[in-house]
Amino acid sequence: MYNAPDSRAETLYKAVRDMILRLGLDFHNLRGHCFDGAANMAGRLTDVQKRITEAQPRSIFVHCSNDCLDLALQEVARNCGVVGDALNIVKDVSNAILESKKQEDCLFKRRTSSG
Repeated sequence: MYNAPDSRAETLYKAVRDMILRLGLDFHNLRGHCFDGAANMAGRLTDVQKRITEAQPRSIFVHCSNDCLDLALQEVARNCGVVGDALNIVKDVSNAILESKKQEDCLFKRRTSSG
């Protein structure tokens, strides 16, 4: 949905704000946000979660624990050829769509028109 030019907290914060705006959501209604433990996302000084909390104090940060699930799935994919092959196909199709602006726009239109 969004390719940030770098992974600095300020850049990512602006990307989050922009995505919320593009989705037609009101940032002032934000009540929760969840990120992994990366320092630029969930650190304490100048990270994304701190910037969001400063901009919307009623929003609560919750640490995301999906990193463990991701690592477990990677291990399964390494040890089970069929699962690894299926995940590679999904990744290749996803990359093909994301690399083509026309395909990405078509997918977005289908998603928004279906519900």
